[in-house]
Amino acid sequence: MGPADRGRGSGDLGEGPVGVNARTSTASDRRLAVAAGVRDREIVEWIARLGAADTEQVARRFGLSKTWAYERVSRLVRERMLERVRPLPGVPALLVATQRGLRWCGLGRLGRYRVGVVRFVHANAVVDTAVGIELAHPEWVVMGERELRALERETGEVVGSSVVGELPNGAPRLHRPDLLVHADGRTIAVEVELSLKAADLLTTICRGWARSRVVDEVWYLAAPRPAHAVRRAVAAARAHDRVKVFDYRAPEWRDA
Repeated sequence: MGPADRGRGSGDLGEGPVGVNARTSTASDRRLAVAAGVRDREIVEWIARLGAADTEQVARRFGLSKTWAYERVSRLVRERMLERVRPLPGVPALLVATQRGLRWCGLGRLGRYRVGVVRFVHANAVVDTAVGIELAHPEWVVMGERELRALERETGEVVGSSVVGELPNGAPRLHRPDLLVHADGRTIAVEVELSLKAADLLTTICRGWARSRVVDEVWYLAAPRPAHAVRRAVAAARAHDRVKVFDYRAPEWRDA
């Protein structure tokens, strides 16, 4: 799905902005209302494509003040386009698109995102990464793992995954990256590694990336210990030409 296709297909919810009276009194007010509705849908769509995000991430991604972001998000929650979930006590609530919100932005096929305790830290880090890439390179197109999964299921083709084996039915066994980025003619798979994976699994994944015909580069944004393990896997898979390993905490990957 290309950028021009995103945001279409509001289903039975109409084309009007969320929470805005269609009988706005002046033409200027109507234009402002439509603009607000477009931005509201962009927010719901962005969250739906990535899975979950917190209000601060929404503010940074869309250039909003925290107060204004909170107001918009609260309205979308009241309109049942978004839902707040808190998988861990003492952490910011995450926002996920409801089924109503998914239908509104034409992404019903993705299904509601389930946020668990185990996935929380990783999911939050992936969204931070997506925000960093999109702000540094507004012209790039960033796709989340769940959107990639849906696309590969629909097309029956490997679009941006590493082939790591074969399923019993003969279909390829796939490992999907956290993000897939279309960047100035390049396709970049982005992996966020904050915890250790088994060495054999990492090597198998890196070997799949080294053989990939659909991905030009792979970026591993890793914490120190996982970074060391990834570098060993890259060496074992002889994937140096394809896979780059960056410190997740450093900004250097944004200019790669």
